[in-house]
Amino acid sequence: MERFWKATELVKKFSGHDAIKYSFSILDAVRNNTQWQIVYDVKNLKVYYRTKSKRKIRLINLTDCDFSRTKSRTICIHENPETESSWLPFSNLKNQEMINSICDRSEFINSVLGEEKEEIAKNDYRTINSALIKN
Repeated sequence: MERFWKATELVKKFSGHDAIKYSFSILDAVRNNTQWQIVYDVKNLKVYYRTKSKRKIRLINLTDCDFSRTKSRTICIHENPETESSWLPFSNLKNQEMINSICDRSEFINSVLGEEKEEIAKNDYRTINSALIKN
């Protein structure tokens, strides 16, 4: 809870300049071994993110996304989301590899997901598409 109180206090100190950069500074101040950080600009339909291993802030502009597609697509979180070729068709196999990779790094997540990993991997969510984490 302490990090949420700290984040709340930092939000109150915002002076109105560069909200995205300030949001990431708040996330840094309260980070707890976080693998990635996300800041949503709901008004402008933009999603900013960065990972622990790739600190450069990247952008997914939702106004550029074609939501009329009937098949879900996926992207490696380290790829450029603005490049069409970075988006690949959803694959149960790739999703399973991603889930196993996460579970291999975290006993806790592995214990929570347990035998349901395969069932989760089959779900393409029919939304903005899952992100594959590759190291």
